[in-house]
Amino acid sequence: MNSTGLDTLGLVAVGSCIASVCGALAIILTLLVFPKQMRKAGHRLLFWLSVSDLLTSASYLTNVLYFGNDDTCKYLAVVDIYFPVVSFLWTDCIGVFVYVSVTRLRRIRHTKGLTEIQIFILFHVICWVVPAIGALCVLFFNKAGHYMNSTDP
Repeated sequence: MNSTGLDTLGLVAVGSCIASVCGALAIILTLLVFPKQMRKAGHRLLFWLSVSDLLTSASYLTNVLYFGNDDTCKYLAVVDIYFPVVSFLWTDCIGVFVYVSVTRLRRIRHTKGLTEIQIFILFHVICWVVPAIGALCVLFFNKAGHYMNSTDP
C-alpha cells in the first residue's frame, strides 16, 4: 500500500482507466469537432462505441477509487455490469454493419431492406436497452455486489 491507499494492482488499474478515458475522449472530441465525419455510418458507430468505452472506463475508475457503503457498492456493481455489455454490443453491431456493407451491399440496394436510420435505431435499442434490462434484473434480484463464493443471499 502507498499513501493513496491503493496497492500496485490498483495503481495499474487507475493508470489503465485513465488511458482508456483519454483515448475515448480523443475519438469523441475529434468526431464532435469535425461534424462532417459524423455523416459516415462507420464514424457514427465508432462514436457510440467510444461513448460506451468512456463510460465503462469511468465506471471502473470510480469502482477502484471509491470506498463506500454497501448500497453504493451495489449500484456501482450494476453500472460495472451494464457499460461493458453495452460496449461489447456496440462492437458486435460494428461487425454486423461491416458484414452487411461488404458482403450484401448489392442485394440490399435491390431489395426493400432496412434503411440506415432503421438499422441505427435497432442498434441503439439492442445496445442500450437490452443490457439495461439485464442490469435491472441483477439489481431487482439483489445479486449486485455479491461474490460468487459468498454465503450472502
